[in-house]
Amino acid sequence: AMMPVTAALTGLGAVSVSTANDFEDAMSQAAGALDMPMEQMGALRDLAIQTGKETIFSAQEAGQAITELAKGGLTEADIQAGALKATMDLAASSGMELGNAANVVVQAMGAFGLSANDSAQAANALAGAAASSTDVEPLTQGLAQASAQAKNAGWSIQETTAVLGKFADAGIVGSDAGTSLKTMLQRLAAPTDEAAKKIEALGIQTRDSQGNLLGASDMAEELQNKLGGLSPAARDAALQTIFGSDAMRAATVMMNSGEEGLATYIKATNDQEAAQRLANSQMGEGSLAIEEMKGSLETAAITIGQTLAPVITKVAEFITELANKFSALPQGVQTGIVAFAGIIAVLGPLLMVIGQVMTGISAIAGVLSLLSAPISTVVVAISVAVATIGLIIAAIKNGGAVTEWFGNLWQIVKDRCAAIWDAICLFFT
Repeated sequence: AMMPVTAALTGLGAVSVSTANDFEDAMSQAAGALDMPMEQMGALRDLAIQTGKETIFSAQEAGQAITELAKGGLTEADIQAGALKATMDLAASSGMELGNAANVVVQAMGAFGLSANDSAQAANALAGAAASSTDVEPLTQGLAQASAQAKNAGWSIQETTAVLGKFADAGIVGSDAGTSLKTMLQRLAAPTDEAAKKIEALGIQTRDSQGNLLGASDMAEELQNKLGGLSPAARDAALQTIFGSDAMRAATVMMNSGEEGLATYIKATNDQEAAQRLANSQMGEGSLAIEEMKGSLETAAITIGQTLAPVITKVAEFITELANKFSALPQGVQTGIVAFAGIIAVLGPLLMVIGQVMTGISAIAGVLSLLSAPISTVVVAISVAVATIGLIIAAIKNGGAVTEWFGNLWQIVKDRCAAIWDAICLFFT
């Protein structure tokens, strides 16, 4: 009757231990990335578990994100101060895995020299730009190509991702967009002699009064003002001369956008709640409730698994020690132990069947006792003998040499039951 409960509890224990082990592995990797002993990971462990409980992400995923953030140079304090939350918002808003989102945030921060306190800026800039026709992954590919040149030009991550978002809406995406933007900035920063003459002839101002390249909005407005009014032929020739065939696409989008065309994108990338707002809108109430329930169940499983861990460890150590001692025994003793275990394994089910038969025979004996005690005794004795021998023969009828062994077993059990019991007790003692 207890078997269903036993099976359920065994399954729960197995799942809990597995979940707890996966979480411990993730936190161990995070400890390695932070160069901290596991004993000092309590605060981050609690943060990861709390994350798994309150968000659509699991505690294990939170641990993986902590690892990636730590690899990027963020400290424990940085991660607790908001870097993990910013990463979660970006991942939820874009459908990315939490570990990948952490990688993206770290790379964006590194590319633009952002501090740990600015991690939310990176996440919101990417999320805001992803509201265009692109997604975070293509934006990341574009940043990989253009971020260094954009930073040299003095552009912020918000300006750069806004321009890449505008490019995406114009059909230029991923690394292709990043390469075009990088080349455009290079041609503006250090134009060829022919390009410099054309820029001067058209009166295009590429730098401000301090000698810095114009920002994205000002650059787009300057190109629109100085090139937009030209005839198509003159405009195309000027774009080709200044930017070359590769960057001409990027410059054309900037020229057509002007300051007004980029304003919406820059506003989106500067929105400090973009990632969180997009994250909250990804799921309906039902799906969100289910995801949060899964997170809570995982938290419970981790707690149960951590409680069972010391017991599992002790059991594992005992089995390991027992196996080592068994391996050290002489071969003959090993063979004897295995053979004896095999006999017990065979006898267990067989004796259960015989016990069921004996129960039935007891009922028959009760009826027969109404007729005659002597007759009942004889019938019961015959029934026991016939039923037992029949069960043994049925169980082993195809056993070959084993059949002969079991044929003698009944006589041995009958004549020497007490001796066998004493021997078993002595063996286990």
